[in-house]
Amino acid sequence: HERNVIHRDIPENLQLGHGGDLKIVDFGWSVYEPTLFRTPCVSLDYLSPEIVHGQPHIKTVDLSNLGVLAYKLLCGKVPVLATTYEETYYKIMKLQFKMPPDMTKPAAHLISRLFVKDLASRMPLKHVASIPGFWCTCTKSK
Repeated sequence: HERNVIHRDIPENLQLGHGGDLKIVDFGWSVYEPTLFRTPCVSLDYLSPEIVHGQPHIKTVDLSNLGVLAYKLLCGKVPVLATTYEETYYKIMKLQFKMPPDMTKPAAHLISRLFVKDLASRMPLKHVASIPGFWCTCTKSK
C-alpha cells in the first residue's frame, strides 16, 4: 500500500517463507491506485461491500479482505457463509454476520474495524499489527 498497489486477492495468496515470514504472492490481479476499479477479482466469500455494490474500490479493499481472513482463521469459516451467490452478496451488502461468543475482544475489535462498509472507518494497515492481544489469539485459535 505504501507503493499504491492494491493486491485485490490477498486471502488466497499468502504463503510462509523461510524463517516463518509471511509473503504475499501472485500479483496477477494487482493494480495501481489512485485509479478506481470496479472489477471483482477476489474469491466470492471475500468480496468487500463496495465491490458487491458495484462501487469503485481503492486499497482499502485489501483491508476488508484481511478482516474476512482474520475471521476465517479464528472461526474456521468465512463470516458470510451462504449457499447461493445471491445470499452471499446480500450478506456482504448488509454485513450480515455475527461474532462468535467465544471470540476475544481484540479479535472482534479488529474484524469489526476491517470488514465494514464505510471505507474511511476501516482500520489503517499500519494499525493492524498493534491490536493488543489479537496476535496471541491467532496462535491459540482452533
